Amino acid sequence: MERYGVGVSAICPGAIDTPITGRTRFVGMAPGVDGDLRERVGRAVERRGLPPEKVARAVLRAVRRDTPVAYVAAEARLGRALSRVSPTANRAIGRIGRIAGDRLLANAGSRQS
Repeated sequence: MERYGVGVSAICPGAIDTPITGRTRFVGMAPGVDGDLRERVGRAVERRGLPPEKVARAVLRAVRRDTPVAYVAAEARLGRALSRVSPTANRAIGRIGRIAGDRLLANAGSRQS
C-alpha cells in the first residue's frame, strides 16, 4: 500500500468505555441470562475501559506517525510484551480467562434455573 501513498495502522485499544455493551447479545444463552451478563460486562468496562476520546487521540497519533501497530491501553501493551517474552504464559493467561468466563456463564445460567 505504501507505493500508493496509503498507510495502514492496526489499533489495539483494549476496553473502550462506550455503550456498546448495553446492546451486546450473547448467543446460545438461556433467555434472561444474557441481561445479567451484559450488566456485569458493562460494569467491568465502565471501571476499566478507556474514554473514547483517548482512543481517538491514539488513533490519530498512529495515523500521523504511520505507526504499524498501536497499543493504547495498558493491558494491550502488557499482552503484547508477554506474548513476545513468553508465548506459553500468554496462552495460559488466555485459558484462565476463558475458564473464568465459562464459570461466569455457568453461574449466570444456574441463577436463572
